[in-house]
Amino acid sequence: MCLLHREIYKSPTLLPFIPIMWRLIVIVAAVAWGQVVFVAEMCRHGSRAPITLYPWDEDGRWSNGAGELSYVGMRQHFLLGSELRQRYIVEDPVLSPSYTATQVYFRSTDVNRTLMSAQSQLMGLYPQGTGPKLPLEEAFTAVPPITVENENEIISFLDSKALIYQSQAVPIHTLPGSEDLVLQAGDSCQLLSENIDALEHTAQYIQTATSNPAVIQTIQTLLNTTTMGAVHQLSSVVDDLICNQFVGNELPEEATESFMQGARTVFNQLFALPYQTDQNARLFSSGFFLELAEVLQAVSEGTEKNKFRLYSAHDTTIAGILAGLQAYNNQQPPFASTLIFEAYVQNYAMYVDVKYNDQTLSLPGCPSPCSISAFITFLQQRAYPNLEEVCEGSGIRGFLS
Repeated sequence: MCLLHREIYKSPTLLPFIPIMWRLIVIVAAVAWGQVVFVAEMCRHGSRAPITLYPWDEDGRWSNGAGELSYVGMRQHFLLGSELRQRYIVEDPVLSPSYTATQVYFRSTDVNRTLMSAQSQLMGLYPQGTGPKLPLEEAFTAVPPITVENENEIISFLDSKALIYQSQAVPIHTLPGSEDLVLQAGDSCQLLSENIDALEHTAQYIQTATSNPAVIQTIQTLLNTTTMGAVHQLSSVVDDLICNQFVGNELPEEATESFMQGARTVFNQLFALPYQTDQNARLFSSGFFLELAEVLQAVSEGTEKNKFRLYSAHDTTIAGILAGLQAYNNQQPPFASTLIFEAYVQNYAMYVDVKYNDQTLSLPGCPSPCSISAFITFLQQRAYPNLEEVCEGSGIRGFLS
């Protein structure tokens, strides 16, 4: 390369072509060595308040209410967005430095904590200073048709920036949970919902919940309840304690380090139960797999405009997709976990990498590196093509494996 560089500059007739030649060299190198061309990210919301609040929460520590995103969770997703900007805008320029509507698609479940996590992450992806500006001559015409107090002062402060600090507004799409087979199959798929509800009354559930008697005894003491009361509240109590511990809140004195270790083990075992059957795994993941397969097919054909798709969802969403990929580790996905699908070109062929919290997954039948066509086939084979019928309890014969 250095010799070529010197020879070009020795020849005045080649000087006009230098920029073009170097662009071609960069393109060829990218194609040969690997260039990311599309990214889909599925993430869990950040740290949140417990879904169910208990007596030790009654000191105002969760002022926004049960289940709401914590300030820690906001920071988690801002940092996540900042890292994705570094990876996919600075180091490997998949996206433009500023928001371009055709390049990106953002979707969330219709829940405060996932919507706010998506917003927080997008503030990191498109930080202050990357938003739009107005022509100065439009500054005093870009006003609403109502009286704005201190209008001139605000406009002067904004100067040419459309929003304060030149921030960037972005659209986040959503659906009601009862209609969202892509991100909330547990709420929108009747068959899956029935399967999950039935689990809590099985011998397997009871045996798992009572596998550590010390944990059950401690929860009985905390709640002043019966053994079965402790069994049926175990998951919500441990979830509460995990949420408090994550942000450094004081725990009840009964929640010792030894108790928390044992409780987390039982909690993860209970959490993993819905994902153990192949039918449930496929019901959880089919909606997302069918959508992703369609998008990746368009990527492979060069017709997909989106370069980045963000899906903001829940631990159950990620666990279900991992189970559908046959790569679930039987653990609750931590706050702000990410499942990233990268399509990239290498040696003139297109491949897909799947990374869960930065660890590359090797999938059955589609080990890394996996060609994009093989990965699309894998997704289609794992999905129920007639998902809505299956969820209603019909059309399932012939699709079970």
